[in-house]
Amino acid sequence: MMATGNGSEVDLSRRNLYTFPTYLTKGSGILRLKLQINMLKSLPPEMANMRELEEIFCSNNQFEEFPEVLCRLDNLASLDMAGNKLKNLPAEVANLKNLKKLWLGWNVFHEFPLKSCASELTALKELHLCNNSIVDVPENIFGLENLEIFDLSHNKVQELPEAIGDLINLKTLDISYNIIEALPYTVCDLVHLKTLKASSNQITRLPSEFGESLHQVKVLNLAGNPLANPPIDVCNKGIDAIRKYQEQRRESTENNRKNDLADCVETDFGGDDRRTDRIQNPKTRPRKSSQEEQKTRHHSVDGNGKVSARIDPNNYENHIIHVSSDIELKVSSDAVKEEVNVTAEFVENPAFPLLLGDHEFIVTDFLDLGPDGLTFKEPMLFNLKCHDDLDDKMREIVVRTTNDDGSWSDVKTWKEGCTIKAEVEHFSGLVAVSKPKQHSVILTDVNTLSVSCVKDDIAVDVQTPKENKNVIRMVMELQNVERDTLLRACELVGEYDDDFVAMGTILKIQQDAEKFGKPISLTLPLPELSEVNHVAVDQLRKRGILKVLRDHNDDNWNDVTDDVIHHMTPERCMSFTESNLPWPCCRYVTVFAERGVNIESIAQMATRMARKGWKIVNLVLLQNIKNPKSLYVDCVVKEKLNDLLARLLDTGYEARGTLPYTRDIDLPEGEKVVLEVGGENIQSMESKKTNLTFYSRRDNHVILHVSLGNEVCTEIVNAGDDYTGFVDFMKFKPNTVHAPSENSNDNDMAYDRLWFGIPKPEIQAPNSPKSDIASQDLNESQKFTYDITTEGVEIAIDILSSRLLQRDWRRLARKLGLSDVDIDSLEHNYQGDLREQIHQMFRQWRQKEGDHAAVKTLISALDELQIRNLCHAIKRCWDSLKKILVQLKYRH
Repeated sequence: MMATGNGSEVDLSRRNLYTFPTYLTKGSGILRLKLQINMLKSLPPEMANMRELEEIFCSNNQFEEFPEVLCRLDNLASLDMAGNKLKNLPAEVANLKNLKKLWLGWNVFHEFPLKSCASELTALKELHLCNNSIVDVPENIFGLENLEIFDLSHNKVQELPEAIGDLINLKTLDISYNIIEALPYTVCDLVHLKTLKASSNQITRLPSEFGESLHQVKVLNLAGNPLANPPIDVCNKGIDAIRKYQEQRRESTENNRKNDLADCVETDFGGDDRRTDRIQNPKTRPRKSSQEEQKTRHHSVDGNGKVSARIDPNNYENHIIHVSSDIELKVSSDAVKEEVNVTAEFVENPAFPLLLGDHEFIVTDFLDLGPDGLTFKEPMLFNLKCHDDLDDKMREIVVRTTNDDGSWSDVKTWKEGCTIKAEVEHFSGLVAVSKPKQHSVILTDVNTLSVSCVKDDIAVDVQTPKENKNVIRMVMELQNVERDTLLRACELVGEYDDDFVAMGTILKIQQDAEKFGKPISLTLPLPELSEVNHVAVDQLRKRGILKVLRDHNDDNWNDVTDDVIHHMTPERCMSFTESNLPWPCCRYVTVFAERGVNIESIAQMATRMARKGWKIVNLVLLQNIKNPKSLYVDCVVKEKLNDLLARLLDTGYEARGTLPYTRDIDLPEGEKVVLEVGGENIQSMESKKTNLTFYSRRDNHVILHVSLGNEVCTEIVNAGDDYTGFVDFMKFKPNTVHAPSENSNDNDMAYDRLWFGIPKPEIQAPNSPKSDIASQDLNESQKFTYDITTEGVEIAIDILSSRLLQRDWRRLARKLGLSDVDIDSLEHNYQGDLREQIHQMFRQWRQKEGDHAAVKTLISALDELQIRNLCHAIKRCWDSLKKILVQLKYRH
């Protein structure tokens, strides 16, 4: 057995060690020792000689007693003993005065392990105790005064001590998945806290100063608690919403106005009430049939698309309000007490923001129903036509409406044929949302349990004994990660060859009782990947290509392929047995990946993006041909970009800048983007800050109007000269009153910048070349010379080097004639520098082609590879370049 290391580090992980090699204790200079994933139960006393050790990693071994020899290593700064069978720690741990990081998760502690020595470990900055059975936290925790990260998740803690407030340096606190009923008021003293996770507890109320004192918290998760004060819907909106809710509560006790809460929420979260032109205006709605017109004869539509209808209780017919071709409202005459005029209008931004849950997205525009607060005696019926793209067995559509406190809640929703129906009891904001469908089963004391998720559905097979005593409720759902999201995760985690990475459907199983202690058989579908469709499942698994991953609904995936018992499987499926469900909530997924690919990190990134609906989007900027001062700005998912550009170019829009769209950008559903206009003598005509809110399934565009400043050009100007302007796409920060300025140093604020051009006022000289081009007789020495071929290739290469998708440059290189040997050489010589790989690829192509390296060759190659967006961009730049050169020739 040989230990691997670099002098200061020795790596003995995954060596199936039963004893520690004592020869290592005789050497010197070892600072880091890795012993993870072995079979160690003890460490030899000779390790006390290794006093230079600073980091020891002993996770996932078989330790039942803490090795006391470790307490004699004075210089120890990091110690990882997670994933063992430890029940307590010796008092000698207090000797580790320099210990800064300690991992004790995934053990069997019932008491707080540092109860006897907390006041001695003053240097400790990180303490990880997740996934134990700890029931209480002692008051002497205040001794850990320098603690910055405290993970107590997945335990059985019922109460936090008031001394938690003495940990004034704490930045991250994770107490999720416990049984805590209330947070101590001293938690408000944690003024440096940035992350607080307290999901899945029994918390019913928060301290009254919670929102105001913890305003600096950036990540807050209180989901899965029966919160009433503030309501969970308010808590889900973040710390600012909690602060405003609690301020309102205090004001209400002082007998202020009853509607202060609505005013407060509207002031903080109110959308942009600016009108924007739509390409598809509601005014162009198709005419209704004569029968429909008879039913809606009392309805009217104004110039902005707002539908109005008068409901008369004396009219015994049902009132049908056609809001759009897909949405109608059906109101019974008995639903109102007196005659009332109701309105329905689509709005860009709702009065109260909608916080989407995991794997949710909206399927309709926001509908504002008025008069606000109108309550019906009988519920109004909301009908939505369900198109084929929404007919998904794994998902369901629910209708949500706003409440008086600004929160959103689901109403009774069901499906009849191709129509989604919902009962609405009062008028407010309304939207339809798609979310994963949940399957709930009630299990008694079972012998065997089998769960199969094939063909986008869940099947459960249970065998029970005759005497049924224990009752367990399980909730199961299926989740998907889109292919584009997975490929984006590959790019973000590392420059892997993502053509051979695939992820199947995720199965989520959640229990509401003690963990299920019996074996469970699972059948999961394989990912879709054509390269291996012909290979047997067993062969894929033995070659290490097919894996099973598991997490605890926290996106921290682990490879459990070798930990489960595999069975004969149906075609294109993988079947295996877990000895038990290890935690109250588990997720399983099958993946394809080549050896050496960090598939756990890729899955973590991909599922985190999918959880909040992250999409790969492009920001778009086009100008009206007849009125270039009118800017069309949009945020569109990548797969819809080409169709949008084609439609806009056909309806009178153009790109006067370098490119009409940005690089690929990752945005979550509901993200708000701030638009800021700037440039030479460019002024925005918008009266206030302009926002664009991204939703993948709706029209997000806005129209910006700009003008030229007072100090416009007064020199002789020919047609084609432009003032250059730009639109900055900035991250929205609720606490900022104005968008960041052009000179802002906060680089993290900007998504990207797109350019546009406004024609300068044309002023011609009396005898300008344009006025009499035909009469000119240029001498040979006066003729304009310019290498348009060379310059055009340079511009095309600049565009491709900055915009080309990471996974497409290799295909383009092959199309341009480079061999696989050349491509492999580029990847090896410039490993980790994608931009340089692309640059050197074009350099080799130009050297090979010489004078034949032309723009038309690049355009043809891109077109054959169906990289339409880049092909279109180069064509437009090429045409613009030729026009400019013609004008320059006339000038010379």
